[in-house]
Amino acid sequence: MIIDGVRVDYGLLDNTIKNDTITPTSSGNSNYSNGANTLNDSIYRDKITYLEKNYFRLDGSHVFPVLGSTYNVGWESANISDANGNISEYIEYVFANPHDSYGVQIRFPDYCPADTFKISYHNGSTIIGTRTVTGNVDTMYRNYDVRLGWNKVRLTFEKINPQQRARIWYIVFGINDTYSEDMLISVSANRTTDLTGDYDDSGEFSFQFFNDGRFDIQTTSEFPINLQEGLKVIVYVKKRGSDSYIPFGHYYSESTTVADNGKTITVSGYDELYTLGDTTYRNGIVYPAGRSLYDWAQEVADDAGIELTIDDAFKNIISTGYITEVPHREALRLIAEAGNGILVIDANGNISLKKHTPTEKGKLTADDIVEGSYSVENSDKYLGINVTKYTFSAASAEQELGHLDEIGLTADPQEIEIVYSEYPAVTSTIQVFVDTTSSAQITSTKIYSDRCIITLTGTAGDTTFITITGKPYNNATTAVTRGSTAKSIKTIENNYLITGDIADDVADYQYERVVNKYKRSAEIVSSTEFDLGGRVEINTENAADITRATTSGQYVTRVAFDISYENHSETLEAIDE
Repeated sequence: MIIDGVRVDYGLLDNTIKNDTITPTSSGNSNYSNGANTLNDSIYRDKITYLEKNYFRLDGSHVFPVLGSTYNVGWESANISDANGNISEYIEYVFANPHDSYGVQIRFPDYCPADTFKISYHNGSTIIGTRTVTGNVDTMYRNYDVRLGWNKVRLTFEKINPQQRARIWYIVFGINDTYSEDMLISVSANRTTDLTGDYDDSGEFSFQFFNDGRFDIQTTSEFPINLQEGLKVIVYVKKRGSDSYIPFGHYYSESTTVADNGKTITVSGYDELYTLGDTTYRNGIVYPAGRSLYDWAQEVADDAGIELTIDDAFKNIISTGYITEVPHREALRLIAEAGNGILVIDANGNISLKKHTPTEKGKLTADDIVEGSYSVENSDKYLGINVTKYTFSAASAEQELGHLDEIGLTADPQEIEIVYSEYPAVTSTIQVFVDTTSSAQITSTKIYSDRCIITLTGTAGDTTFITITGKPYNNATTAVTRGSTAKSIKTIENNYLITGDIADDVADYQYERVVNKYKRSAEIVSSTEFDLGGRVEINTENAADITRATTSGQYVTRVAFDISYENHSETLEAIDE
């Protein structure tokens, strides 16, 4: 698509706040007040017809309450201010864990903004920082205060409109800043994947903006450490001829650079597929009867804490394999490779595991390609494929897999992890022995094919021992080859997911991919929107390219753009079918 504008939303807030346990309390509540409702900024708010000065209006916006009914009014105090608007009421939020934030947003009801109030941040009984606001007239109040290490926030109201209740509709602990073309110096972003399943890549972004006093800093070291990375960034683009912005990609910041004595700030980072490389999947279990790749993928996604859309076709691919301890991203890549699929993240940040069977084809002609920018290259050419097929069988006799002596007990539960001396091992026959002469008690056990995680408790000072027994799996390997095995061989050792017929399917599929793997790149001015993994026909004025594109086409592997005052380019990369 031809990009005519760009916008960046920079989410300067602690992303763990929304998942924390938050307990609202207050000095007093009206009949319909609900402090918990103030944590939701998306629900509709009701305005109740109380007898308050300048609040109840006969304009259809207020409702007469029905006894026993529930209304979403946010929080409102039980008491009403005096004739001068003076009041002394508060609402506070207690968090289970400490947090950092940049700014706060408070939405007051229409006709009811608080004039004078205090926002105080606490860590337990210690005050982290306080801001006193006077003369406020905005129903949407916000500030840009940096507060680090707090677990309680209190809003104290001192003056509001005369003879009204203190109210807030919702509060957001953090600011989501929007940077438009007037503030941006440059923006570049891409979404990327690789259909061969052997290339570790992810989407990236970078944007630079003028610091117009928003941050009172001169170097990166003055930027609070918790605001230097891990912040949500959404890049939007506007197509030529359109007035609206659409998402191009969702990302997380990884690096922040401050230059020109604080005049310019550059933020860069990656999409969520990249961050999944920083967490580990450790729940490997051998399923002797086999397990679908769909169920494997769902378990990895649940363990990683992400939403993953999985193609139903993976339900029909059964593996008796085993995933070792690997990053979540690698576990999902292995599953995609074993199922001849692709792992894709779209413009809205949704992650999908798809079968590689797109049907729609976009088209690029010579008129869509900047003159001289089109190129074809031989990319990682292979002449043959060697897939390792694994076969598992449990040993006939049990043996000791792990032993731990002299475990000191505590009254508080402690987690003990034992990695087996031989693994994977069949889990159905594993037994856990605890010394019966001690006070040790097992409160929970998690048994996997390579480790056992046990939670123990007992009398402080007592000791115990643990012995793990079971039947380790013997495993044998055979080679499934396609093409030449003399040189330039692609080797696939897929952490035990390649078993049975899967190895043959992967060998056939990968051989078709790599023997015809030419990468095509072009700087484009096309109005078409391209999806990762989608097909595209590239029809240049070269007869050979026309023939190739007509009979097969290419799969889109990368969509990117780069905009600055000096440059404006959009590129598309694809590999041959």
